[in-house]
Amino acid sequence: MANVNVFFERYRKQIGFVLLVSLLIWGGVRFYDKMHPKPEMAFWVTSDNLKLRTAEENALAANGGRALYLHLMDIVWDDDKQFAFPALQLTIEKPLPEDLSVVPVIGIDNEVFEQLDAEKAGVLADMIADRIIDRFTENRGLRNPLKSILLDCDWSSSSKGSYFAFVDALTGSFQCPVEVTLQLHQMKYREQMGVPPVKRVMLLFDKLCGKDGNSCVDPLGEADSAADYLSSTADYPLPTDIGISIGTNAMLKGSAGSSTFIPEVDRERLSDTLVYEKLSTSEYRVLEDGFLNNVPIAEGDLLVIHKIQMPELKNALKVLGKKLRKEKRTVCFLPFNLAMSTAWSAGQLTELMDILR
Repeated sequence: MANVNVFFERYRKQIGFVLLVSLLIWGGVRFYDKMHPKPEMAFWVTSDNLKLRTAEENALAANGGRALYLHLMDIVWDDDKQFAFPALQLTIEKPLPEDLSVVPVIGIDNEVFEQLDAEKAGVLADMIADRIIDRFTENRGLRNPLKSILLDCDWSSSSKGSYFAFVDALTGSFQCPVEVTLQLHQMKYREQMGVPPVKRVMLLFDKLCGKDGNSCVDPLGEADSAADYLSSTADYPLPTDIGISIGTNAMLKGSAGSSTFIPEVDRERLSDTLVYEKLSTSEYRVLEDGFLNNVPIAEGDLLVIHKIQMPELKNALKVLGKKLRKEKRTVCFLPFNLAMSTAWSAGQLTELMDILR
């Protein structure tokens, strides 16, 4: 015991110094973690035959991911019935991993809110709430807890009143939060576009549009313009998650010389030989009038396909990372389907997450 006392007496200053340094390092790490919270990874699921491979499960686990965003349905306007109805509904063939929470995503065409007044928007909210609740009951097989509800709509300055009334009405139907997607131009021009009545938004980094929501281009090829738009993130009044497209984009070239950017094109849809003629691995000719991702296409138009590559995405995310406010957020990769899950490794997804840390 005497030897121990002698040891501490002899080295008490050194021991005290070591303890002080350790305390400062511990406090510094805690402070850094608080000021630089790590983002959580998530996937935006668009495939009916959902099956997470070990690689995706490992990627989620390594990046704090505990949620899946399920694109549950799309709502479009029906001219004949003068109301909005689901045009596409996701069906899940197998139970989801029980330790994952779920965010149902409801895609809604902006025309719906151009047509509906605030009162009818409330009726639509009740209808959609009933459908969501029906899907997440034991008899339908989806028993995972709801983290939130995400509404995906490219609202305009003229439709914001009806859309925001719809958001308000839907919020009252759930105990979990209702959140909305946000386009870059809606963030930059928020005085004109308005700020949605929610507590959190998801900024989609998939297209760069003008003030009116038209004349869109690929943000990956417009780094300077994207940086200008992203300057608005620092003082945006709502916490911001990020949605990153890692799929396939297309440029639609009209017969009159016009060009329209279309993000997140599902190449499986282009296999319909009644609508598209494959000219090469990256070019398709439109054979009949219709819509692709809510963008009008006409017979004779040319679709030029571009698959997003790792180097261009990394460069864009470096710009994004410099502009983002430091806060707790989710980074969601979309669209998650068979093509995406086989094209991107867990290591690549983690590398992209590291850029935004």
